[in-house]
Amino acid sequence: MDTASAWPSIFLLIAASPILAVALYTVFVWYRYVPTVVRIFEETPILHPPEEPPDPDAEHVWFETADGVRLRGSWLAPRDGTA
Repeated sequence: MDTASAWPSIFLLIAASPILAVALYTVFVWYRYVPTVVRIFEETPILHPPEEPPDPDAEHVWFETADGVRLRGSWLAPRDGTA
C-alpha cells in the first residue's frame, strides 16, 4: 500500500475516534444509570415511620382529614410558655 493512499484511512480513524468514544460512553451511562433512574420514578416510596413509644410528657392528639384518614401524633408544649 502506498503511503499517500493510507492518509485518508488514518484521517478517518482519527476523526472517528472521538465519535466512537462518545458512543461507548453513552452506552456505558445508559446501561449503568438509566435502570436506577427509571426505578426511582416507577417504584412507590416506603413511607412507614418507625413505631416509637409515646412520650409521657406529650399530649396525644389526632386529626381527621377531609377524606377520612386519621392522623395521630403527640403535641409537646413549649417549655418556656411561648408559642
